[in-house]
Amino acid sequence: MKPAFFHLLLLMSSITCLLTAAPEDPKWEIAGMFGDNMVLQQNQPNPVWGRSSPGALVRIEIAGTTSETRTDTDGRWKITLPSLPAGGPHRMKIRGRNTTTFTNVMVGEVWLVSGQSNMDFRLSMATGAAADIAAADLPNIRNLRVPQVVSRTRLDRMEQTAWQMCSPGTAGGFSAVAFHFARRLHAERGVAVGIINATWSGTPAEAWTSYQSLAVLPAFSERVQSILASNEDWAAGQQASLRIDAERDAVFEKGTAGVQHGAHRADFDDQAWPVANYPLSAATMKLPDYAIVWLRKSVEVPPAAAGRDLIVNLGRCYEWDQTYFNGILVGSHRWSGVREYRVPGRLVRAGANSISIRLYSEWSAGQLGKGEDQPTLTAADGSVQLSLLGPWRYDGSFEPTLIVPRYYQREPTALFNGMISPIVGYGLRGALWYQGEGNAGRPVEYQTLLPALIQEWRWQWGQGDFPFLIVQLPSTTDYDWAELREAQAMATQLTNVGLAVTLDIGDPADLHPADKRPFGERLYRLARHVAYGEDTIWTGPMFAGLASSDSGLRITFKEVGGGLSTRDGQPIRGFELKTPAGDYVSAEASIEGASVVVRSSAIPHPTTVRYAWARNPDANLINQEGLPAAPFRAELPAQR
Repeated sequence: MKPAFFHLLLLMSSITCLLTAAPEDPKWEIAGMFGDNMVLQQNQPNPVWGRSSPGALVRIEIAGTTSETRTDTDGRWKITLPSLPAGGPHRMKIRGRNTTTFTNVMVGEVWLVSGQSNMDFRLSMATGAAADIAAADLPNIRNLRVPQVVSRTRLDRMEQTAWQMCSPGTAGGFSAVAFHFARRLHAERGVAVGIINATWSGTPAEAWTSYQSLAVLPAFSERVQSILASNEDWAAGQQASLRIDAERDAVFEKGTAGVQHGAHRADFDDQAWPVANYPLSAATMKLPDYAIVWLRKSVEVPPAAAGRDLIVNLGRCYEWDQTYFNGILVGSHRWSGVREYRVPGRLVRAGANSISIRLYSEWSAGQLGKGEDQPTLTAADGSVQLSLLGPWRYDGSFEPTLIVPRYYQREPTALFNGMISPIVGYGLRGALWYQGEGNAGRPVEYQTLLPALIQEWRWQWGQGDFPFLIVQLPSTTDYDWAELREAQAMATQLTNVGLAVTLDIGDPADLHPADKRPFGERLYRLARHVAYGEDTIWTGPMFAGLASSDSGLRITFKEVGGGLSTRDGQPIRGFELKTPAGDYVSAEASIEGASVVVRSSAIPHPTTVRYAWARNPDANLINQEGLPAAPFRAELPAQR
């Protein structure tokens, strides 16, 4: 009797399990940006989406709320969570035929940051990195780095990517600009901050823009049609390009052509090499896009310094160097920055000593020294200080020619398709944009391209005119950026677009200013006004109008704050008037209330004025809050 009873009990248990246990759904998937430690945007609905089997019921539970839907015929589902207040941590449970639970979910402020190398620039490489990283125990600042993917067609999937909580162990990998923005936002508003980092160095704006937006722009319509008609696999092409990149890097890292040639040796005869004065740039040396070049200098060391350890400071170097002293390698570094290496005393002799540098120049940007750098060979106690300014010899003809692949990340739509499209819909407060260097040679195109990008992103997200904050390119000694800055400023004609003027906070000698704190904090100042509606002084003086005035021109400004002033207390500098011949000459300028009057005795009836219109303008107009006036140019309307 007992065996029969137990057999019956076992059978009933098996039937119950079959009736109640749903099988695992092999199609169960949640979009890759959702995960543990994520931040959801406060005070607005937040979409969550994924895939399952067609017709399946999907339910999400979070913060005491429950929302549900059924998948469509393709198995796709999207649930829009109700608006939640700032807070957490929460647990998000997503139930379907499978169950997925995300923990430590916060609700706060979410910002998308995008652009090229200056936005990608890591905190670990920035000025003050050691102190900032050590103090970065800020677990309610979270970072999601979107995988770098190119695609010829729109993607709607992203690989599962982890949100990182900010800590001394993780902060070094954050975008430095975004870190400083988020730290100030978190400190002042007391909420969690989520940063979604979609960046790629060296990329133009058209790579971040959709086919639909580019197709109506004359500069891109033909190229877009060609791409649409193609069936090329960009992802495979990109992998091939990456292999070429790795092979090219290996040529520099392990190549021996220059050493075999003897270019590192102290007794090498370089008298036939060309000569250029420090600092030396790729342009000065007429280098191609990618090249390896040797730089040499002989320096006379006094007898008292022979046999002593010395420090060779080469100033700032871009990008990768191998530095030899009297034929012996004393240092090498992969990334841009100041080069300072110890020279062992056994290598130092009285009289002529040679410094030989094998330099890897990328993107036509190779450089030894910047601006006012003072390269030296010194003793630690200061008793020896020898300048390395003046002539250097250079040559790279004996090094192999470097192959330059096709960079698919620079193709129109490539990054919109591969990096923006998969995250479209994730709830945001707004976007931060630091880009423009990659389009600097095409400023007229940029006048319509950047607004098209902004409007496209907003349309795709469906959140209305969310704040879009732009870093205007700073001062530079090497590039003509005045017209590109103007194109960036034109985008502010769109609603809720802000411009962070940065002429006063960059490093004119460095394409990648290392001090990113003021950039992030200036963006936060913008956000206070544009995103959070604070009645605050959010920018410096902006051009508002132009009129004739007593043989001169009167420029009126908006955003003057407490009034107009100059940064150094000196007369205004930076204004120029256009002569009848079409040239520009410096002009006198004086402050009159919220206006500036500009005159020149050489031009009795001026019609055209410009301000801070140069690579590295000597311009000093500010408001009382210390924020710089934005560069501009303007012309009186033609008289009828």
